[in-house]
Formats: sequence, structure tokens, C-alpha cells
Amino acid sequence: MQRCKEITAKLMEHPLNSYFTHPVNPLKEGLVGYDDVIKKKMDLGTIQSNLKSNKYTSPHEWYQDVELVYQNALKYHPATSIWHSIAKYSLKQFQTEAIGIGCTTPKEWYCLVGETMKKLKKNIANGPVPQVIDPLVLSIVKKADSMPPP
Repeated sequence: MQRCKEITAKLMEHPLNSYFTHPVNPLKEGLVGYDDVIKKKMDLGTIQSNLKSNKYTSPHEWYQDVELVYQNALKYHPATSIWHSIAKYSLKQFQTEAIGIGCTTPKEWYCLVGETMKKLKKNIANGPVPQVIDPLVLSIVKKADSMPPP
């Protein structure tokens, strides 16, 4: 859970997440119909409080709540909205930072590693990789390809 606390603190400090650090007050913020669209509200401040008071039983539970913060914004705001774009960007940043924490089973984690390795392999093939790094990266990719399933 220590890693969850560290990631949450980092999220709270990021300027783009300032919109997500406190509970949404639809009336005060002029968010018409928010309560009709969003059934389970969540914000980073509440998540941080939950971490401090040990309310989460697993990192996966924490991960779901952080994703919910951004999913709510994506659901409520239209795709053309700046808030939608910020939520989409912030969600991707979070998922990158917390990669693997959202997995509930070893098989799910293994699949995530496999997909990440496929993306890495594709990026190596399509992008300029310095020759010094190339053999090391390729050996990692080859090793991942030959790993037995969980």
C-alpha cells in the first residue's frame, strides 16, 4: 500500500489533477445533471484519506477508485471538452505509473506484461533506437516471448 500512497501523493501534486483533488459539488460548480450521470462519486482527496485510514483492503481496490475518478470525468464531460481531455490524459499517466497494480490475478498480470512487450517490440521496429540499447532491449523481448504461461 506504500506504493499506492506514493502514487496518490504524486497525483495530488500534479497541476492537471487539481480538478480531481476534492469532491465534486455539482450545484456550486454548475455541473447540470451530474448526479443523474455519475452514480458513484470519487476524488483523489477522498482516496488519500482512505489510504491514511487504511480503508483499502488491497492495492487493486485503490486502483479501481483512482480509475473511477477519471472515468467519472470522461463519462460526464463531452469528448470535445477540455475536462474530458485532461481526464483522458491523466488516466493514461496514472495507468502508466501504476502499471500492474490493477491486476487481480497472476494470469492478468502476465497478459499485461505480454501486451506491453508486444508494444515495445512494435515500437522498436518502427522507431529509432540507439544501437547501444538495441541488443539489450531485443534480448528482453526475446526472453519475454519464450516465457512459459503462468
